Amino acid sequence: MRPNHQFTEFEKALIASMPAEGSEVGTILSDTGLPSRRDERWKWTDVRAALREEKQPSVQSVSSRAPLLALDQPIEFLFANGHLSQAPASLPDGVTLSRGGGYPLFRENLPNIATEKAEATYVLTVSGKLDRPIHLRFLSEGSGMHHTSVQVVLEEGAEASVVESLEGGEDAWFANGVMRFTLAKGASLERLILQQANDDAVQVHFAMANLAAEANFTQGTLGFGSKLCRLETQVLHEGEGARAVLNGAYLLSGRRHLDNTTDVGHTVPGCVTEELYKGVLADKGRGVFQGRFYVAKDAQQTDARMAHNALLLSDEAEVDAKPELMIYADDVQCAHGNTAGALDTEALFYMRQRGLTEAQARAMLVQAFVAEAFEHISDDDVKARLTALIETWLDQQTDGGTR
Repeated sequence: MRPNHQFTEFEKALIASMPAEGSEVGTILSDTGLPSRRDERWKWTDVRAALREEKQPSVQSVSSRAPLLALDQPIEFLFANGHLSQAPASLPDGVTLSRGGGYPLFRENLPNIATEKAEATYVLTVSGKLDRPIHLRFLSEGSGMHHTSVQVVLEEGAEASVVESLEGGEDAWFANGVMRFTLAKGASLERLILQQANDDAVQVHFAMANLAAEANFTQGTLGFGSKLCRLETQVLHEGEGARAVLNGAYLLSGRRHLDNTTDVGHTVPGCVTEELYKGVLADKGRGVFQGRFYVAKDAQQTDARMAHNALLLSDEAEVDAKPELMIYADDVQCAHGNTAGALDTEALFYMRQRGLTEAQARAMLVQAFVAEAFEHISDDDVKARLTALIETWLDQQTDGGTR
């Protein structure tokens, strides 16, 4: 156990809030504290440095606001500062809501803390084909801290889409969330994460997806960062023929920080992972991408491909990337790529020659660059709404943005 004087005021308050006895999560927290730059997986996202002052648990009430992403007839659940404050009066056939527990610990302790500190782990179970999206709105306000824990279970052959919008008001709040996805044989899930917060907020949102044979897990992410934000997804292929698509884009301005971390484990033969992340950074934005593929000895005929590309619109913007392959099988197709650079000056010149202003030309090039990350989204209306959010961000940069 570390000496008390080595903990920040935030860590002391968090440790004090854990159960006095019998909490393995609390023991780990007392031994290690929060992740910091000394931890290899967190060296570019120093949670400990971002959370130094003591925070109290957030109040349950939040102000009413329009959804960050309007959806057509969603099955909507609103988590207000960690508390489930709104849920449908009745759920459609094939969808049930319950509470879960008894989960094994993650390697990372923050999702363990979220599981233990959340008011409950809410479990949504889907059977059959769901033709309406499940919308999980995580709304944060005030200057406190709060935690959420949700599990989505798809039974054999089930199909569903889940949208998670991480929304926030002003003030320096801390939101810590964990998602669990369990896909049975032949199940298909399309997941979309939309993140937007203020310059003082700190967010950590972790997800674990377990895929049975022939399951399909498709994920898209659009994030705009905050004081410090980490969106982490871990995927485990547990049955042959499973497929995962992990795509995302991040657009950062001012001094906003966003860390996209993924970790995919191939433990059985014949599974596929496709991963593509695109980043656009203006001003002093700070982007982080960490992607890892682990291919076990028995996971022959794995096909896993990863790419991360970043556009730097400012000399002061910064991006750190660490694509990683750990391959112990010999009959595989695995690759990764990483690039970072400025906009193509020849393309800008070409478009200017055809009557576009520099701002218009830059915006068109950025839109085309980012669009590839959302080609997999099946709902054209959702895709159009994401494009509109990107256009709004680009307009803010043209108008002077946030510095």
